[in-house]
Amino acid sequence: MSKPKVRSIGEPRKAAPGEPSRTTGTIRTTRNMGECSMNSKDLRKTKRGVVIAAVAGLLSVGTAIASGKVEVMHWWTSGGEANALNVLKEALNSQSIAWEDSAVAGGSGTNALQVLQARVASGNPPAAMQMHGEQIKTYADEGLLGDLSEIATAQNWDVVMAPELQRFAKHDGVYVGVPFNEHRHNWMWVSKKI
Repeated sequence: MSKPKVRSIGEPRKAAPGEPSRTTGTIRTTRNMGECSMNSKDLRKTKRGVVIAAVAGLLSVGTAIASGKVEVMHWWTSGGEANALNVLKEALNSQSIAWEDSAVAGGSGTNALQVLQARVASGNPPAAMQMHGEQIKTYADEGLLGDLSEIATAQNWDVVMAPELQRFAKHDGVYVGVPFNEHRHNWMWVSKKI
């Protein structure tokens, strides 16, 4: 049995033989949604758009961004997760878009998804929601997700995003979500300092 490869959070994924050099996001988020892997040049060019699109998921996102603020529901409430979340907040703030935080504590997002369901049912969904990749299909099937085609085309997501991740970000061939990290349930997160 081969020894599993361990990557620290923020450590770039090494390209496989014959694969173009890529860099990956550093924010630990949801399982199965994946991370948007881009080569370094594309990542530098698209960082602003990807961050904005990452918080551009449910219903009223156009209105939310036009108003200068975006409500984001998530379950990143632990210290390290909150630090990672601040990277996204700062990126939006640098674009004069305020981040309206809707944090719902609870691992794996179970509590947050219950709150989301209630808010959608009452006609008051957040502009964006952190969710697991497979859950995106459910909301897309209901017509609740925004079309991110304009930014996806402008930033060439079909080329820069790994095909394995596109299946979670697209619904009926249209981008409705943005992956920015990948991991599975059985990964172990470690610190080299310890």
